[in-house]
Amino acid sequence: MPRYTKFDKTREDPFPISRTGIDQFLRDPRTFVLQRKYGLKPPSMVPLTLAVATDHLLKNEFDGYREKQSSEHPVFKKYGLEVIPYQHAKIEDWRNNFKGIRYLDEVTNLEVFGAVDDVWEDI
Repeated sequence: MPRYTKFDKTREDPFPISRTGIDQFLRDPRTFVLQRKYGLKPPSMVPLTLAVATDHLLKNEFDGYREKQSSEHPVFKKYGLEVIPYQHAKIEDWRNNFKGIRYLDEVTNLEVFGAVDDVWEDI
């Protein structure tokens, strides 16, 4: 799938848009159009290093419970959660920011996508 960041209604392939992109449109349509149609980039933000590190640590921790299909995590016990981390062949794709879960709306030719942090299921 070719990647492009500027919207062009004459293209036949779907225009990918993330949940964050939809949220940006709802908060500030003008900035959204400037970015998506004309390619103007917003000022860069300071990276969230601590959040990224925490996310990585939690994913690794829950992956251990996912492999064992265990509900014995202290957080699960503390809050009385009867859940296990969901095990699926595509979980890594779903969690990957560049793959994620995708839905193509054929009427608008927009492909909505996003990644999940984790998925748990009731037991």
